[in-house]
Amino acid sequence: RVVVVDIDDKRLAQVEKLLPVELAASKGIELVYVNTKGMSDPVQMLRALTDDAGFDDVFVYAAVPSVVEMADELLAEDGCMNFFAGPTDKNFKVPFNFYNVHYNSTHVVGTSGGSTDDMKEAITLSATGQLQPSFMVTHIGGLDAVPETVLNLPD
Repeated sequence: RVVVVDIDDKRLAQVEKLLPVELAASKGIELVYVNTKGMSDPVQMLRALTDDAGFDDVFVYAAVPSVVEMADELLAEDGCMNFFAGPTDKNFKVPFNFYNVHYNSTHVVGTSGGSTDDMKEAITLSATGQLQPSFMVTHIGGLDAVPETVLNLPD
């Protein structure tokens, strides 16, 4: 099961348009989109999707303290939080449950992209049709589009 979480219906709708639940199901993957905005206890609701076991892997794509803390609470035993969001604040800190690190073997890894071998594997998977990179492309533009694109990154 793959669970995609956000607090913005527009972003979730865009992702679901790019990767429909039906397409994931055709590949044998249960895909669930969840908007946690307004939920009184989003951690409890999300953990309920795993019968309270937690998630093996949690990917964090926003350097927001509450998001990182929630990700920590969602980890299963031996769960890995992949912190992909590079913070701009050099003093970015959040509480992390070190009891779970010691007794439940939870861990965190920070990534900013793949290695050369990862890129080679991605190209091979794309060439054989096992990976659909079109899901990751939302805009195409030449060098002339760079200034406008940079100025409108939040959009």
